Amino acid sequence: MVWHEIRDPAPATEFQDAAGTAATLQAFTGKVLVVNFWATWCAPCVEELPTLDALQAQLGGDGFRVLAIAQDREGARVVSPFVEKNGYKSLPVYLEPQARFARDAKLRGLPTTLIVDRQGHEAGRLEGTIDWTNTEIVGRLKALMAETD
Repeated sequence: MVWHEIRDPAPATEFQDAAGTAATLQAFTGKVLVVNFWATWCAPCVEELPTLDALQAQLGGDGFRVLAIAQDREGARVVSPFVEKNGYKSLPVYLEPQARFARDAKLRGLPTTLIVDRQGHEAGRLEGTIDWTNTEIVGRLKALMAETD
């Protein structure tokens, strides 16, 4: 995990929920976000998803949200059944099958996760996997949630 001393604005690229409704990260301003880019065909991504689901269950609420944005080109047709089959209860389905977000965020591979502060700036980035229930990570996210403008 790389934490940034200087925080640049996160990309404003659109993505969709499972119903196809467009959203941007700016719609979540005021919340700390863990924005994970993954795909159903990515074994490390699939391994990491249960810990993201647990993190959302633990911290999710007015000040925090996990956005797991699937990069599958087939969109909701493959992602929604995958999420349901694997029993992820706390992760809503978000999609970006055109990979525009991945390009705008300069992702080099999957999984990649952006940590976005309450003001919509990228506070950190992880290329690869991690156990999101790790106490050090959870503590760092809680500290980020406690930051004031």
